[in-house]
Amino acid sequence: METKDELIHKITEWIQLDNQINEKQKTIKKLKEDKKKISDLLIATMKKNEIDCVNLSDSSLLFKKQIIKQTINKKLLQQCLLEYCKDSEKATEMSDFILNKRIEKTIESIKRKSI
Repeated sequence: METKDELIHKITEWIQLDNQINEKQKTIKKLKEDKKKISDLLIATMKKNEIDCVNLSDSSLLFKKQIIKQTINKKLLQQCLLEYCKDSEKATEMSDFILNKRIEKTIESIKRKSI
């Protein structure tokens, strides 16, 4: 690869970048928390006053309601299969079959662990 000095330099550079990213993520987290609080207040006000849209100079704020379904996890899958086929052993077998058919993906990365 590279010389020892180059490697040390790259590691030092990587750590500096990691520190910068961590600081910015903390800032973003705080901003998102503040935004969430204000969003909750806006949603309550818009619902109460039946306001669907607020036009702004360059855009608009829309009150939008979505219904989303929970994710399918192992417990839910087994419960549903058991309810459907009324056979615990068969439900477990079907659940295991489905879960084992999921595609596995390998991701390689470098992670910093504080001591």
